Amino acid sequence: MTAKHGYGICLTGCIALIMMVTGCAHTPSATAPDTVMSKAGTIKQLSTFVSAVNSAGLAETLQGAGPFTVFAPVNKAFEALGEEKLAELMNAENSTVLSGVLSRHVIPETIVADDIQGVLRKPTANGQEVTLSVFKDRVMVDNADIIKTDIKCSNGVIHLIDTVILPAAEEQEEEEKTN
Repeated sequence: MTAKHGYGICLTGCIALIMMVTGCAHTPSATAPDTVMSKAGTIKQLSTFVSAVNSAGLAETLQGAGPFTVFAPVNKAFEALGEEKLAELMNAENSTVLSGVLSRHVIPETIVADDIQGVLRKPTANGQEVTLSVFKDRVMVDNADIIKTDIKCSNGVIHLIDTVILPAAEEQEEEEKTN
C-alpha cells in the first residue's frame, strides 16, 4: 500500500465519520402540546367525539390555552342516540346545535375526579350548568357515568362518559327557536 493510497483511505474514513456524526445528530423538533384535542384524537373510543368537535368548529378552541374539563362521550354513547339523531346532529346545517350540545360537555376550569365530593353544580362553556356527583363509587356528570377519569392534558383534563349530555327538552326547544 502506498502512502498516497493510505491517506486516501484515511481521508475517506474521516469524511464518513463526520457525515455519520453530523448526519445522525438529533435535532429536537418542536412537539405539539398535548392538548385536550390532540389527546382525544389518540383515543379510539373518542373518534365520533373528535369528528363532532371538528364538525362543530370547536377543535381550535380545545387546542387553546384552557383550562378545560371535557366530559367526552365514547363512541357507544353517540351510537345510543340512534342513527337518525346522530345524523341530524352531525349534519353541517346543524353545526350551531351540535356546538351547543358539545359545549355542554366542557367546563372552563380543570376538575379532576378527586375534586368531586358530594354534589357540585358547575357552569359549562355554553352557560348551562351540569351536576357533578359521587354516589356509591360512581362519579357522574348529569345522567352520564364517568367511565374513565383524569386523562391529563397540557390545557386541562378529559373524562370519558357513557352518555351524550343533551339539554333538557325545553332548553333545546328554546335554542332551536333562536336559530
